[in-house]
Amino acid sequence: MTRSKRPVSLGLFVICLSLGLFIVARQPAQMPGRLSLIVDTDAGTDDLIAIAYLLARPDIDIQAITTVNGVAHADAGARNVLRLLRAANRRVDVFVGEDVPLEGRGAFPTPWRQQADEMAALPPANGRRIPRPDGVSALLTRLRNSPSPVSVLALGPLTNIAAAWQREPRTVARIAQLVIMGGAIDVAGNAPDGAAASVAEWNMYVDPTAASLVFRSGLPITLVPLDATNKVPIDRAFVAAFKSAPHSPLGNLAALLLESAGDMIDQHAYYAWDPLAAAALTDASLLQTRPRTIEITRAGDERGRTREGEGEPNALVADNASPIVFRTLFFAALTHAAR
Repeated sequence: MTRSKRPVSLGLFVICLSLGLFIVARQPAQMPGRLSLIVDTDAGTDDLIAIAYLLARPDIDIQAITTVNGVAHADAGARNVLRLLRAANRRVDVFVGEDVPLEGRGAFPTPWRQQADEMAALPPANGRRIPRPDGVSALLTRLRNSPSPVSVLALGPLTNIAAAWQREPRTVARIAQLVIMGGAIDVAGNAPDGAAASVAEWNMYVDPTAASLVFRSGLPITLVPLDATNKVPIDRAFVAAFKSAPHSPLGNLAALLLESAGDMIDQHAYYAWDPLAAAALTDASLLQTRPRTIEITRAGDERGRTREGEGEPNALVADNASPIVFRTLFFAALTHAAR
């Protein structure tokens, strides 16, 4: 009896070992010390610059990119992210997320959306890859199956994050850190003309219901509002210095995207919005933060307003940022001059 059991036990051991090795092999590869990241974006010019920066960082492992309704439509934004990836010869899975807010009809001006959808600064599309559907499901799948903690960088309205939370709050609770670019607390907003313009920032204005849900979720949030991004303007001197440096392929793309924002730069109205939030993932000294209780006004004349409330803090909020540290990080990642 003993002799007949030993081969069976050995066989089972070999099968289990093979199965275990197969499961490990199927997990996304990640080098030790790299930050595993999902980027959720509305694919504006500054979003794409932020993504180029992150792709250039060897310590960042972008697991997936999901697009959301914002300055670009979700489907057009996903195609433009793929154009960026193809031009840089990089491969990341791209998913089309929600294309309408959870509530209301907040939207960027039509001319802005047309420009963002076309994204003329990027090389023409080529290759056969197309975006995948259902960004919310993709976000949940990545969070559920990742063998390591996953951070999320939210660069647009928070519709995808909120929809994922509504569907599977326990899965979304696995987010290691959620870095959000958005809001205006102690500074003026930049949303459309009207009552909301003086208080609301665009990402919060487009879907304040989603934003309110996310800030009430208990997730570990770092908020990078206009209060911080206003301290890091992108002017002609910045662009000229960047363009004069020798670039990597990703740096060339960032230079093209910066040049496409020339009108706003000349009007002194362009800031390192999304690139600042991306850079904050790579160097904590870039921002000055403090715990605050953030609330979002969901309706009325101040729709989309981000304000400080009472009670337990629910976010680390950046009150200030260093333009010198940002420039150093940005140039080091995307040019060869600092290496």
